[in-house]
Amino acid sequence: MTDHERPAASRADLRVIVADDHPLFRQALVVILGRVAPGVWVEEHGTLGATLQALDEDTRAGLIVLDLRLPDTDGFEGLVALRGRHPETAVAVVSADEDLATIRHALDCGAIAFIPKSTGLKQLGEALAAVLAGGRWVPAQAEPYLTTVCPEAGHGLSPAQARVWSCLQRGLMNKQIAFELGITEATVKSHLTGLFRRLGVHSRTQALLVTRGMVDR
Repeated sequence: MTDHERPAASRADLRVIVADDHPLFRQALVVILGRVAPGVWVEEHGTLGATLQALDEDTRAGLIVLDLRLPDTDGFEGLVALRGRHPETAVAVVSADEDLATIRHALDCGAIAFIPKSTGLKQLGEALAAVLAGGRWVPAQAEPYLTTVCPEAGHGLSPAQARVWSCLQRGLMNKQIAFELGITEATVKSHLTGLFRRLGVHSRTQALLVTRGMVDR
């Protein structure tokens, strides 16, 4: 592990953790992060265990760039563990596996981005910049998965309601939705009330069941 020390005068800077067991790719990510976000504080870890320990000791990381295949975990276990223990921290997945099923599963597990390791350096920088700015990113062929479709709600959702709905579909709680979207929990509840009214339901569980065709209204 290489820890890029953050000077005391820059304590307010964004902290990013890069979790990847390939030193060269990890270093490339560090360099690109430094270019798209000058002054960023970057930590490098080669295992899930070290990443979790770093987060347990200091929860102020704003972003984790996570390889799906680490020596002490495989597949989505690491992503699920990170999201479960530190749901307030955004996770962008990087992976050599870039089939649509893998991308969709990563998004369903709470990743805000999926960046294939085959991505060119310029586009990799664009992806990381988008995520650091609070956006989401996937390769072009997976862009339809960025937006959760809600046929029952028609086309009358406001952009804010659509974003809340996407978070709801991913299983996020109100506090997590508020953090991810940069709004208050009261605002989240307001948007959910509007969504429930449009769907003709009274709870998030009923809303999810309706849109999955599991119950009648």
